[in-house]
Amino acid sequence: MFDILLECLIIGDSIANGISMVNKQCSAIVKNGITSDGWLKENKNHPTYLNNKYKITVISLGTNDLKTGKTIENLYDIRINMKSEKVYWILPSSTLKPIQRQIVRELSNEFHDTSIDISQQIGYDGIHPPTLNKYKEIGDKIF
Repeated sequence: MFDILLECLIIGDSIANGISMVNKQCSAIVKNGITSDGWLKENKNHPTYLNNKYKITVISLGTNDLKTGKTIENLYDIRINMKSEKVYWILPSSTLKPIQRQIVRELSNEFHDTSIDISQQIGYDGIHPPTLNKYKEIGDKIF
């Protein structure tokens, strides 16, 4: 059986959804407003996730998690199953989600992944890029 390495996978929340809209070459498992716990429960058996031999995986999760949630455990469980050559994590907002941002940064470091700071692309709500052009800028940092 051949071990085929697919191009890319984007998983996560509304930020991941925006990135996937401007990077249609990638497979995507995204849902607006989803928490890391919700994503894991809904997708832990998803075939695209389970068979994730990708060159690149982009993860944007944690932003919708509460401070007291199980963000560390959930993100670890998601990441431990990644078989990608390269994994990129989108860092949550430093002003509105500093705890979640720190969790994502530490997990990224633990797995020797790359963190992407999107502070320059975030719009008026302090969390999301306001236009598809801003999502394209994020994708250009990765692809």
